[in-house]
Amino acid sequence: MKFKSKIIGKYQHAKIQVCIIYKKRDVLDKTSLTNRDKVSKELTYISASDTKEEAIRRKKEFENKWKKKEPLIVRSLQYGFHLTLTYLEFDKSIQNKIKTNNQI
Repeated sequence: MKFKSKIIGKYQHAKIQVCIIYKKRDVLDKTSLTNRDKVSKELTYISASDTKEEAIRRKKEFENKWKKKEPLIVRSLQYGFHLTLTYLEFDKSIQNKIKTNNQI
């Protein structure tokens, strides 16, 4: 996270948004083939949240469901998860444009 500290050093008030699609891909790469479709749908459900509180609640439900079956995906989702929710701090009209950098 050396890169992140350089950004914060230059732009103390900058908000960091981790691409939710990249986070989803990372989790799915660690998911067994038999559970991949179910996990994918649940991750989409989390990212469709309207508020941070709702996303965190859905993430906890996901963790409780998968922590014994797929502990690696739970850890993967937890790592930096809060950085995938930054877009929810902005006006709804621009959220879809900033929650992923896939358009680039």
